[in-house]
Amino acid sequence: MSSSDFNIAWKQLPHPAKHPAFRYNGFHPGRVTYLPKGHVKQAGFQAFPVEVTWEQDCAITMRDGIKLYGDVFRPTRGDRVPAIIPYSPYGKVDSGVLSYDLMGPYRIGIPYQRLSGYETFEGPNPAEWAERGYAVVDIDARGCAHSEGNIVFWGQQEAEDIYDCITWVSQQPWCNGSVVLA
Repeated sequence: MSSSDFNIAWKQLPHPAKHPAFRYNGFHPGRVTYLPKGHVKQAGFQAFPVEVTWEQDCAITMRDGIKLYGDVFRPTRGDRVPAIIPYSPYGKVDSGVLSYDLMGPYRIGIPYQRLSGYETFEGPNPAEWAERGYAVVDIDARGCAHSEGNIVFWGQQEAEDIYDCITWVSQQPWCNGSVVLA
């Protein structure tokens, strides 16, 4: 039996940039951006109440050598701070199609001015948590976005990956050793 024996309709998928929800900002390992106090991503969003350092696409090496990538938002002041990890397959800042604008009418009831626009879907708002003295480390799960490997859910591999991410975050020079998941 060959492929000519089947009557299959095939249509090439459009490039992601042609998708109406596409907001991909690129892969930027090692890029560090300082968001000054009062920074607003775009009109109507929440302003940052404190200066924040945004480290993009930090490589986190898992025990099997696979690299996961995370964005770190932390208060710029020199204090060591606790960290919150929103580990998910949803994408980091402008790298996934899931957003409050698309998931329900009227942004699911969340006004623009309550969020900075830098949060992942269902993740903590970096502007709010930096003001409270926390870092937010938004990690793409294995196999998602630029994180290497094949995606897995609810098993030994994901448990080990999350453990390795928590360990990596707790050992960073800006972290005080306290780490939680969101």
